[in-house]
Amino acid sequence: MDIDKERAQIIEKHGGLSDVTCAWKECDQLALADLAVCFDHAEPDFHYFKSPENLHTAEDAILMLGCAAKLWVGPFRTIGFEDGKKIVEGEKPQYKQRQIDEWDLHLEHFVRKNPGALEAILRDTSWLKRLAYTRTKNAADAYREGRLSGGLPESVLLNFLNEASPVDGEFLWRTIRACDPVSMLRFAIQSCSWFQSFLYFHPPEHFLFSIARWLGVDRFAEIAPELSDVARTELLDALSVSALDEDFWERTFDSVVNVVFPPILPDTEEEIIELGADEISLRLAQYRGITVEGLQTMLVQERFLGEAEQVGEVIVRDARTLRELGVTRHEVARVLREACRAGWSQTPVSVDVDGTPYQVNLEPTLGHHQDPFHSVDTYYISREVRGSADCVISSDAGSFSLSDMHPYLIRRACFFEGDVRYRLDPALVCRVLGLV
Repeated sequence: MDIDKERAQIIEKHGGLSDVTCAWKECDQLALADLAVCFDHAEPDFHYFKSPENLHTAEDAILMLGCAAKLWVGPFRTIGFEDGKKIVEGEKPQYKQRQIDEWDLHLEHFVRKNPGALEAILRDTSWLKRLAYTRTKNAADAYREGRLSGGLPESVLLNFLNEASPVDGEFLWRTIRACDPVSMLRFAIQSCSWFQSFLYFHPPEHFLFSIARWLGVDRFAEIAPELSDVARTELLDALSVSALDEDFWERTFDSVVNVVFPPILPDTEEEIIELGADEISLRLAQYRGITVEGLQTMLVQERFLGEAEQVGEVIVRDARTLRELGVTRHEVARVLREACRAGWSQTPVSVDVDGTPYQVNLEPTLGHHQDPFHSVDTYYISREVRGSADCVISSDAGSFSLSDMHPYLIRRACFFEGDVRYRLDPALVCRVLGLV
């Protein structure tokens, strides 16, 4: 067959050329519509990667990984789990298995020779997007299935997260085992955060679980506490059992989003005051896995604090107010949560909590606020986090406005926010709610 004709047929097969250039280093060719790379770097038969000497940079490595995930899809499919082991159907064509095993060996060699290089590029948002929007099937099928399920069920990223594992003999097991397990857990959690639209319906529990088991409970502490809490939530404490129980794979939507994250600061206002502003700021920063300066910058940029405020000082000040009023932050959080819950069911609505009548008017917002205690989006993990509605609560004692995220912020860290739009005055809140 004429080379130009063959090239044209393959381009047509992949839905034509995209309007972006190939992701391959300095290549200036147009990428194929459903690939991140051009014809020469992807087709035919992924010829570029047949020689290990073409694997030099982290960009080379991630493209090889993407090609392996694309080639892996076929009649060999995971259909379930039993006693912690995957149940599959079909057989993988031997030539594909041999090719992927060869790439796996090359990738393992690259990872061991260049520690941290592949892990670093996997955390890059632009490369995550390339993996997420590269399809393992032809464009028409992927588009149709995407329309039906609200995502891209045949994404290369999804295929990788569903199939890759450090367990002997599984997909890219040598490469995954050579990578830093903490970095790989971060990669999986970050992927879930960025691409909930389709990963939400196909969560990578097997990848998370197998990496976590390979990592071991002792090294789990190396992850920032905020990510550890999210990962433990995603795994439903699977690390503490020797095998996956049936509920792990058959959990319902409610069992996921009803998760309650642990408090970050001590339970009583007296203990919070004794900690002091500097120690509080340090604890919150350590929980997020960032510096105190980084925490301050983030809270100001996300409009949880005014520019001249320190988060520790704001929390200590509000804890003192609650102590003087004889009210705990947990009482405030509980009543606010009940009020917001009533507002979600009907608005406006009259509510009587603990004998105090007041009115709740709730208005849903477009999108939702980012949880300041986590670097990943926890909105889809815990229903308590919220941040997707504004409320006005009023009684004979006055009124105040809040976000439906406030109960969560107050319970976990006595955080009523600083001098910003959503600031809550704890004294006013307690009066309106009849707590004093």
